[in-house]
Amino acid sequence: MTVSTHLHEAGYFPGTGNVTDIGIGAGRGYTVNAPYDRDISGEMFVPYFTEIAQAVYETFRPNVCVIQCGGDVISGDHLGGTNLLPGDCISCVKKILEFKVPFIFLGGGGYNIINTAKYWTALTATILNVEISKDIPENDFFLDFGPDYVIDVCKRNVKDKNNAQDLSKKVCVIKGNNQISKLKLVELSLNALFIFLF
Repeated sequence: MTVSTHLHEAGYFPGTGNVTDIGIGAGRGYTVNAPYDRDISGEMFVPYFTEIAQAVYETFRPNVCVIQCGGDVISGDHLGGTNLLPGDCISCVKKILEFKVPFIFLGGGGYNIINTAKYWTALTATILNVEISKDIPENDFFLDFGPDYVIDVCKRNVKDKNNAQDLSKKVCVIKGNNQISKLKLVELSLNALFIFLF
């Protein structure tokens, strides 16, 4: 079972991942694509992700979760196309942690290496339930973290191309797809592995 949240627009590689794409062959019904438009903000993404994660969890009741947390979803990454802050993604991770199943967290893309380092540091602290200072400690790469030298990442001044109504429609499609998948899952009596990609 794979859940993928991703930018989906004409000309954006690989061009797949529409909300209606749910897998093929024996894997049909075990893919959830949760696309969004360019420059999605945390105000739109977090509720969208949370509703999808809860719906998929309730349908499949996974035994374990593998979560890939790519740094390319963080604002300032030239490839990711979002306006998300580390705190937005951490809110999503906290939702997954509520499921109380074993989990594995993985890194992923991230082409703004400073923002990716900040994100993964904050994410690791959250997963381990450790408080950390917002100030970057002095190290060999300290000057790379200027001019503010804190773990925070700034949003870009761009308009979110998403709206709540369109995202809500996608959630409805995903929930409908899940019902088809649930019938197949019951029929096969499978244990689910839940993989989140964002």
